[in-house]
Amino acid sequence: MALHLVYALLAWQQSAQQPAPPPLTLPQPIARVDLKPGEYALQVGDTVRIHATAYDSSGQAMPQAVIRWFASGGRFEGAVDSTGLVSAGATGTLNVAAVATLPGRAAKSTVAFARITVLPQPAAKIAVTPRPERMLAGTSLVLEAVPYAANNDRRYDRVTWKSSRPGVVDVTPIGRVTARAPGRATLTAAGGRASESWTVVVTPNPVARVTLTPADTAIRSGDVVRFAFTATDATRRSVAETRPEWAVSPVGQGYATVDGGGVFVADQPGTYRVIATLARARRRRSSRSRLATSRVRSRSSGGWRSRAFPAPSCGSIRTANTPTCRLSETAFTQSTSRIRRSRSSRTRCSWTHAW
Repeated sequence: MALHLVYALLAWQQSAQQPAPPPLTLPQPIARVDLKPGEYALQVGDTVRIHATAYDSSGQAMPQAVIRWFASGGRFEGAVDSTGLVSAGATGTLNVAAVATLPGRAAKSTVAFARITVLPQPAAKIAVTPRPERMLAGTSLVLEAVPYAANNDRRYDRVTWKSSRPGVVDVTPIGRVTARAPGRATLTAAGGRASESWTVVVTPNPVARVTLTPADTAIRSGDVVRFAFTATDATRRSVAETRPEWAVSPVGQGYATVDGGGVFVADQPGTYRVIATLARARRRRSSRSRLATSRVRSRSSGGWRSRAFPAPSCGSIRTANTPTCRLSETAFTQSTSRIRRSRSSRTRCSWTHAW
């Protein structure tokens, strides 16, 4: 019995020492695959056909090889069909793979890649905003011109500006238009192969007074305020075709924006001054600006915050060696170098303080 166990142990050791058989590898009769074109650039909406040829190790063509086509990359850049026809969909890069196999044979496939670059279409039109057709003498506007392709893809070509009569309507390289004198002029914005032209009529400027409403308001940060600009002549009649230039500045600290239509948004609590400017032409080509201002107090969207400031004690007006009084933060606004009492519905005692 012991002898049988010894023989079994020896047989097991011999089998363990034998090397494992090598893994089964499939032959690869196709040595390479050539793609023509291997690299190509085409515009959005165009097509190109890629031709694939398989070769063996001796360099002989293998017409019996079957080619399958695949595309990798973004979803919108394009696609390839079963015949190798590539269709460009959107700007970007498209990698096309050709996989060659031999039908009816267990052989390893061979893969080749082609790189297709999809370019945007050329500029076909230019959108200009705003596009004024009438302006008052002495006023200015900043125009924005954006080129677009025929398929409405945005282009980033450099836009140049030109005026047919700079003495009537002048335009700078960045698109700032100024009405110099009454008359007519043609403005042209050109970018790439596209251009946009229109006529601007400049009329005399009768504006004598401008106003901005609301003149004073309190909002939460993130709220939207739409200001209304009104211009009147010496007889207090409303003047049409007035397009002021808008600006906003914080009184102290804060950040806010106002667009060309007078839409104001404060991102941070604080006090802001909104300014609408309308220039008025005078003789000898000089100009005088009419300003309309409004004050906006913005508080945090989570509620009115309070901070401790050195301030007069409640119920008295003293400026030195006074205790600290906790007041609403919006009750402090930079205006002049004096302290004056202001009204507040949220604190019994509030002040307007220069800081």
